[in-house]
Amino acid sequence: MNQTENSADGYLAAWEATADLVESGHNWSGNERNVAFLNTRDGRFAGVSALTGFDSPADGRGMALVDWDHDGDLDLWITQRTAPRLRFLRNDNHSAAKSLRIQLQSLNGNRHGIGSRVEVVDAAGQRQVRTLRAGEGYLAQSSQSLHFGLGTDGSVSSIKVRWPNGQNQSWTPPANATLLRLTQNEAEPTSQGSPRIRQNLIPSKAPDLPAPKVSRMIPHSPLPLPTISYVDKEGTDKQLTATGRRKLIVLWATWCLPCVQELTQLNRHQENLSKQGLDILPLNLDDLNKPSPERMSTVQRMWRRQNWTLNSGLATSSLMEIADAARETILGRQWTWSIPCSLLLDEENRLLAFYEGSPTLDTLTSDTQTLFRQGHDRQHAVPYAGRWYVEPYPPDHLALATILGEKKRFSDLADYLAKVELIPPGEKERASLLCRNAAMEASTSDVSLAEELFNEAIRLAPHDTEHPYARAMFFQSSGQFKSAMADYRRVLEMDAEHLRATAALGWLLATAPEPELLSPSQAIQLARKACEQTGNQAPETLDVLAAAYAADGQFDLAIRTAQRALQHLPSGSQQTTQIQQRVNGYRQKKAFTLPAMQP
Repeated sequence: MNQTENSADGYLAAWEATADLVESGHNWSGNERNVAFLNTRDGRFAGVSALTGFDSPADGRGMALVDWDHDGDLDLWITQRTAPRLRFLRNDNHSAAKSLRIQLQSLNGNRHGIGSRVEVVDAAGQRQVRTLRAGEGYLAQSSQSLHFGLGTDGSVSSIKVRWPNGQNQSWTPPANATLLRLTQNEAEPTSQGSPRIRQNLIPSKAPDLPAPKVSRMIPHSPLPLPTISYVDKEGTDKQLTATGRRKLIVLWATWCLPCVQELTQLNRHQENLSKQGLDILPLNLDDLNKPSPERMSTVQRMWRRQNWTLNSGLATSSLMEIADAARETILGRQWTWSIPCSLLLDEENRLLAFYEGSPTLDTLTSDTQTLFRQGHDRQHAVPYAGRWYVEPYPPDHLALATILGEKKRFSDLADYLAKVELIPPGEKERASLLCRNAAMEASTSDVSLAEELFNEAIRLAPHDTEHPYARAMFFQSSGQFKSAMADYRRVLEMDAEHLRATAALGWLLATAPEPELLSPSQAIQLARKACEQTGNQAPETLDVLAAAYAADGQFDLAIRTAQRALQHLPSGSQQTTQIQQRVNGYRQKKAFTLPAMQP
């Protein structure tokens, strides 16, 4: 591969990586609030964005640290892509803590000692290390005075500098120094006073933020959903049933003020919305991992305090995952949960709209009355006016199924695909493959769910031999040998030359632990056929034939056949060891039998 091809591959890989970031919820268009975290010195950080004034919707870029007013603490200058383009955050956290600033002067042209590493050790033995850099972050340069916080004691026992040329130098600073100049090859530091800038800086008023926007996401056709489960106000596990009316599921929390405001408005207008054919179901998200009675007690207290008469219930983790997958299906990207958010469902519990934020009553009334009432009704799925000049896209019934599989929501996937009327004939093969892959992944954690998914795959594509073969292997691995043999026979009825099924069935007929399942003569017949298909060169099929001979009492033939299998295997491999162990048994006139699995 030449250099041009390498460059092209790297270019494409960079775009693929960027696309993955965008699809996973990252943003390159701003609108990401500035944040600050405080090191709590216990291995954790605390979010202090709002307390410190960092919490701003501005699209920040560069940041420089400097003790601007010489009061011993660091202030910040921040540049932003959006107005105001420059912001100054003065540190007014006045306390009894002290600090030391160090300025460097080195030799040989690098006057400011860029690249020097400074270590300060205080009286308690705490060590701090700073490196003087020529630039920090994005297009920014902090102060060339290195700042060290010293706590309330303020004393320093030693200072060490490793200069850019590799030279090491140490000093013992004078007591109570706040600003020192260290010059390379000079034995004593120079203590300097810190002039205090007494400018009366007037803080600017933070601009009023616009009202939160409501995102209204509409699929290009009603999106079927898996069965939605929740806990009703009586504490009973429920499944959302189709009632012939449209529903608005509101996901909210007791600590969310916009949620409370939205529910207050919906409570006030619920009678009018009901007349429009819309039922409201608020489902609470507080403490999803706590027991339902404890969660419901909190919700009921809120209901009594607010005098709400709306229906109520508790959301489940399953519902959260379904909502997450539905949003990703519409937008093709992951997201970070924000509330309030709502799902508008049609009369058949299909998703019509996904709202982030609180939709207005006019929006709810209009969407209830008009969304997808007439045919395809695609004009609602785009955020601007216009006229379509292409035929309607057929709904992708498997987009949500694919995402559910990626999220390991195998139970929801099985429920979703069981609604066979959703899957057009041309997509059933793809749906069955989704089921089979999910079943194979679920087989290690949930045997009953894996069997359900295998069954669904076979139902969707009954003529595909790979589905019953995969289910047979699943049955065999879980000790259900009779069921496995039935599936292998089913495969051979559809494809008599299916090599793997031929060998697998022969193996079980020779080695099954249940005597009623054994048939050495059939095992020999199938094993010989498998060996012929592989030119008598495959150690796997030769091993099957050897086991079949042993089951029939032909131990000499079993030994010779197994030894032929060993000739095609490297010494020391696991398969070699296993066959050799079986040969030892054949020499003792013992046929090989699979261990019986415990139920």
